[in-house]
Amino acid sequence: MGLVLKHVEQTRSGSWQYRRRVPKDVSEVIPKREFKRKLGDSQREALAAYPQYHAQVERVIEAAKKRMAGAVAASGRSGGAWRDRGSLGNRCRFSGRELPARGL
Repeated sequence: MGLVLKHVEQTRSGSWQYRRRVPKDVSEVIPKREFKRKLGDSQREALAAYPQYHAQVERVIEAAKKRMAGAVAASGRSGGAWRDRGSLGNRCRFSGRELPARGL
């Protein structure tokens, strides 16, 4: 039995990738359906790249949760009723590049 890393899979070509769905509770803030990145061509490369990228994804998700909580507190609404995307802007920064908001 080998080492099992959460959200890591081997592609058909043999390389390793990180693949994780964006949690539903923050999908309004993060403008994509999943986090996906090639970790390397070998298992050793994937093991080396995994901790840094996984930590980055966790930080983005945590920041999105805080942003949602702050917006809910500011509006005085419950979490399920909040839908104001305009106050968050049309772009999200992740991984050093800008991503278009969902639907663009």
